[in-house]
Amino acid sequence: MLTDRDGRPLGVSRRTSVSGGNASTDEGVQAALLGRETTGLRVDEGNLVQVSVTPVWSGDDIIGVLDTGFLINKEVAFGLRDIMQTEVSFVLDDRILVSTWPD
Repeated sequence: MLTDRDGRPLGVSRRTSVSGGNASTDEGVQAALLGRETTGLRVDEGNLVQVSVTPVWSGDDIIGVLDTGFLINKEVAFGLRDIMQTEVSFVLDDRILVSTWPD
C-alpha cells in the first residue's frame, strides 16, 4: 500500500481491507507519518502478514507511506517445517493462525 501524507491509500496491491479507505488509523502508518519505520505482524482479512511500514520522503518532507507485506500461509509454514525438521505454528494474540501440526 502507498499512502499520501494524510494516510489515504494511493495504491493497494493485495490488502483490499483499506482499498479506497483511510489507513491513517493504522499504527504502522501513524508511526511512518511521524518519520519512524516499523515492522511486525498483522492480520488482514483473516491472513497473517509480516509487514514493514516506512515513510516516503521528498527532501525533508514526508509525502506518504509505503506499507509492504509478506503473506505467512501454510506454504510458508510447511517450507519452514521442511527446512527446520520440526513442526511450525504462527501465533498472534494467543490464537494459532497458521500451523503444520495435524488437525
